[in-house]
Amino acid sequence: IMGMDRDAISRRFDDIVGFSGVEKFLEEPLKHYSNGMHARLGFSVAAHLECDILLVDEVLSVGDAAFSIKCLDKMREVTRQGRAVIFVSHGLSSVNNMCDTAIVLGRGRVTFNGLVDEAITFYMDAVRKQLAKRQSNPASFALDETKPIQFKTISMRDERGELESVFQREQKVIIEYEVIVREPSADYFASLVLRDEKNNGLIHTTDADHGGMRLRAARPGEYILRISLPDRLFKMGRHFITPSLELRAGRPLEKHENLMGFMVRDLSTSGAMLGVKHRNDLITPDIDWELLERPSVDARQDEKIVA
Repeated sequence: IMGMDRDAISRRFDDIVGFSGVEKFLEEPLKHYSNGMHARLGFSVAAHLECDILLVDEVLSVGDAAFSIKCLDKMREVTRQGRAVIFVSHGLSSVNNMCDTAIVLGRGRVTFNGLVDEAITFYMDAVRKQLAKRQSNPASFALDETKPIQFKTISMRDERGELESVFQREQKVIIEYEVIVREPSADYFASLVLRDEKNNGLIHTTDADHGGMRLRAARPGEYILRISLPDRLFKMGRHFITPSLELRAGRPLEKHENLMGFMVRDLSTSGAMLGVKHRNDLITPDIDWELLERPSVDARQDEKIVA
């Protein structure tokens, strides 16, 4: 069906199976395979075809990290052979690493066609506009008495406690979770994922950091979890938060992807700081540098003579 004759299949069979990682399940009927196993096997077959154009749609959304790395390496190998790869994904970091140019689709139509950096910026701007239509600071959630624990509000504030969505680099960013606990559990924990405007992960923190899980000791009632993000950490631009309430086993009870965003600006007149936004690093903490004058050879020789 895909253009491989029996001899070609026989030659590549072991490579295809080995790449897909389904060796242990070869005797299992295909109808018992999971969606992820189907996708892994399908990509493995496609990757070993000698086709001029390889069309890959969200293959990195299945499997573990090791399989995703194998897929990326295989696609790079295909491009080095002079063949074309059309890579379709919402994973912006992978798109950024894999592609030189990109097309953004909206409702089945091409809305942008150009360099990958510009395409990612265009896509994230469109996402922000959608989020802005339905989000505010603070974000409020409908109460559900059937939930053992839930968010009531989530807000971003400055160090004075005022609601804020635009911060200077010299300001801390304070994020507050207002949480309702109805049924106590020692397995609760809260987390925060912070991403930049290209969807790169910057920070993943939980209430279990620095010892102890704050929510595990909570009795029925309403609480505020306060997260303080350091000043002089972020480069200028937009950043987005994904808050979640989870069980210790990692099962999300409530998760809101890229729920809210905040802008970081810099009013510094320092030439070095004005260049921060042009650096390629993801975060820009202030690092202390020292300039120490090394004693001359003559000065060190004089010290020996005196000694």
